[in-house]
Amino acid sequence: MTERRAFTISLIAAVLVFVPIHFLNFKGTVPHFVQIANGGTIFDRSIPDSSTELYERIEGFGEDGRREYVFRNLTTDFVLPFALLPLLLLGLARVNRRFRFGKWGHILLVLPVAFVLLDLVENFSVIWLIYRFPDQQPFASELLPIATFSKRLAVGASVMTLLVGMLSTIAIKLLRFRKFS
Repeated sequence: MTERRAFTISLIAAVLVFVPIHFLNFKGTVPHFVQIANGGTIFDRSIPDSSTELYERIEGFGEDGRREYVFRNLTTDFVLPFALLPLLLLGLARVNRRFRFGKWGHILLVLPVAFVLLDLVENFSVIWLIYRFPDQQPFASELLPIATFSKRLAVGASVMTLLVGMLSTIAIKLLRFRKFS
């Protein structure tokens, strides 16, 4: 299989997983959680500023919302980072080769792996906090915002590097095409 074909397949797979999870309403999706959890917001979308806010939000989800959040973290939100991983790894490897970052370019490949690991830490922190609710879990309540913020940095840097690399490649090809036209 060619690199381009593998990238295209990974892009299609990522879109087929990402879009339904975030925009369709069925068990395990974000819209379904919001509906079940009294309009609650998942921690991926809004990082709590304090332990107090975190526990207030968990309480506000209600029993059904908390149960849905755990289900979501063990199913759809478990699959999502692994669906994005091949796309990000293949894309960043291509950017690394295209722009010859050398040894430093391999650091780019750590970003998607860090994203997946941090997402797992975040998900299991949420599950632990919900299972132990209403008992407070100081370590997990402090870990959750750090994992979420770090995950956002890793995925954001991955996606931005991938987009800049792809747009730069297109711009270079267009400039070369005009030069020889």
